[in-house]
Amino acid sequence: MTTTLRPTPPDDQAAALPRSPAARRLRSIRWFNLRLLLGVVLVLAAVIGGARIIGAADKTTTVWAAAVDLAEGVQLTEADLVAVEVRIEDGTGSYLAANTVPQGKTLLRDITAGELIPASAVGTASDQVSLALSVPAQQLPASAQRGDRVSIYASTDATGSSTPPESAAVVAEAVTLVEISGRSDGALSVGSADLQVVIAVPSCAVQQILDATNGRQLSVVVLDDSAAPTELC
Repeated sequence: MTTTLRPTPPDDQAAALPRSPAARRLRSIRWFNLRLLLGVVLVLAAVIGGARIIGAADKTTTVWAAAVDLAEGVQLTEADLVAVEVRIEDGTGSYLAANTVPQGKTLLRDITAGELIPASAVGTASDQVSLALSVPAQQLPASAQRGDRVSIYASTDATGSSTPPESAAVVAEAVTLVEISGRSDGALSVGSADLQVVIAVPSCAVQQILDATNGRQLSVVVLDDSAAPTELC
């Protein structure tokens, strides 16, 4: 049996031979990379926050506002109210929502035209009553209208003038004119007949006003809108 021996290559030739690459260990995929996770959270927070801001900006509610200047003691009617869309950050609990019907309710304080009506300003004034008085047409200014602040004067002297006589004494000062009845052909018609005016007064003042006006001629003076109501009793 013949054995063939292969010569061993020199060291320099062995170094020149290509070496097999070192084996690499496979790394597991890190799905929960901290930076990626933080980025996703920030994007979601921005989207949710933006949606809430846009939703809040578009959220409005309907409440009642005064269509005209309204005085304390007036009973609200449909013509006194106008529904408006508003955006109120603190909610609408303090204002009169338009889904309520306040018609016939009494206004407990003055409200200017366009002002939102607070819920606390509407109710039933238990101490306020409506008192009807007979006034000569010429003693009621043609400009007088529902909601005006007026003073009632009484005198034993008749006069054809639209102003109270010098002997007249005030019997109800700075009260609210709730209603005028008996006028014809519009508010500017005066005529010669007596008119009935209804004023809002405290119940405790009714008898003293009736006593002061009994058998006397009454005159009505319209006051400035800034006139504050006075305590009658």
